[in-house]
Amino acid sequence: REARRQRKREQGLDPAVVAHCLFDALRAGKFYIFVQPEQKSEAQLRMEDILQEQNPRYAFATS
Repeated sequence: REARRQRKREQGLDPAVVAHCLFDALRAGKFYIFVQPEQKSEAQLRMEDILQEQNPRYAFATS
């Protein structure tokens, strides 16, 4: 998981792109804001684990 975080820090996202996504979402009244598409699938896996009362799969931590 730490390796993935390090890659994200190195690759990063353009702060202007993140700000644009953030302000668009806020104007639309959104509570949850996803800047990258894969964040939704990661959130879905996590919620499924919670609702099934099982330990997290952390499927996304291996990439």
